[in-house]
Amino acid sequence: MFLNLESLRTELTNRLKSNSAVLSDARLNQWLNQAQDDVANELDFNHLLHSTTLETVAGVRQYYAPNIAQRKIRSVVNADTMVPLEEISKASLLVRDPDEGDTGSPYFYACEGAGYIRSAHTSGTVDVASSSASDTTQKVRIYGRIANQVDATELISLNGVTVQTGTITFEEVYSATTDGTTVGRITVNMNDTNNTVIARIAPWLRVDETAAFYVYPSPTAAETLNVIGYRRPRQMVNDEDFPDFPTSYHELVLLGALIRGHKDLFRFNLANDVFKTEFLPQLNKLRKEQNLRSRKSKTLVGMFKDDIIPSSNYPSNFGV
Repeated sequence: MFLNLESLRTELTNRLKSNSAVLSDARLNQWLNQAQDDVANELDFNHLLHSTTLETVAGVRQYYAPNIAQRKIRSVVNADTMVPLEEISKASLLVRDPDEGDTGSPYFYACEGAGYIRSAHTSGTVDVASSSASDTTQKVRIYGRIANQVDATELISLNGVTVQTGTITFEEVYSATTDGTTVGRITVNMNDTNNTVIARIAPWLRVDETAAFYVYPSPTAAETLNVIGYRRPRQMVNDEDFPDFPTSYHELVLLGALIRGHKDLFRFNLANDVFKTEFLPQLNKLRKEQNLRSRKSKTLVGMFKDDIIPSSNYPSNFGV
């Protein structure tokens, strides 16, 4: 059954059978979007696969893939040579190259986890601006490094589409976050010669999530990497918005939100009953019907390439 955000809220309120004054739209929307993330965390939907490209920088090993935030990186390919990089664990990478001194064209990558910027290879002051003239009361909090101290921070007020420049010169920026929702998309860039974009924050989000990963060996030149991974489902904000899944999965989002609602209302037994008798059976049924693999599948995670016979393109002394 097709369910949009408005009908999801109505049905969720009816099933919770609670005082409507307690169940504000904001709380209901939060539970529904969290439930949508829960479903995406359990299943690998092909339509959530997202491809992005980035350029390597000589001597830099860590990179950030934008829009591949909630799930995981699935593959990294050198677009110049059309050679896929092979995944290993970060621990294995560090054991093989503890001083990070090896250089060349990368042929391995290791996932680092979540990131909150799109580039960390530049320094300077920070510029912020919105795509909407209405955003004049919100602020953007910048965190970064100064003089090797990692707790440097600055608060920059938005002035609509007019660029606002901070006063602190950061050696590296770690994150940029807004203090509230905005009308437009917030762009954060370094005030350098290239105006390097380090974050683009959607109106309904507070931060630009990315997927961080390392490459081995350290690049010696600029090369193009094509990164494919699972993006976060589109958030439901407007009444007409619907879960970013096929229609048959919409009720699963409703059940996930129902579990969260019962927990929030201290109905832990009811939450457990919904999980065991409704959510889990339907999740397994849909997974079987769609032949989808869970995020725990060894086909995708947990089995690194260094656990099998090395590829012929490894150097002869690799790992010695």
